[in-house]
Amino acid sequence: MEILNRFKSKKGDLQRAVEEAIRLWINKPTIENLKLQATNLYLPSKEREEAIKILGDMGDSAIDALLEIGNNIVLEPSERNTARDITKRL
Repeated sequence: MEILNRFKSKKGDLQRAVEEAIRLWINKPTIENLKLQATNLYLPSKEREEAIKILGDMGDSAIDALLEIGNNIVLEPSERNTARDITKRL
């Protein structure tokens, strides 16, 4: 039912759903590590910004992490704005 809800019952939807699930499963540790790097206040802002941009390159699978970063009030406003802008684009 979830596949029907997400993909609107088109040919090849099962394959797309399996590919998406595998991509999410493979990327999860990387996304978590990048999220930790992006929120690590001991790192220079430039390194945190780079982690945010890499998350953006990972696409939809990183949206939750980017939303968390965008709402993290401890981070610099520019870092939060970068995460929010990337989230809007995705």
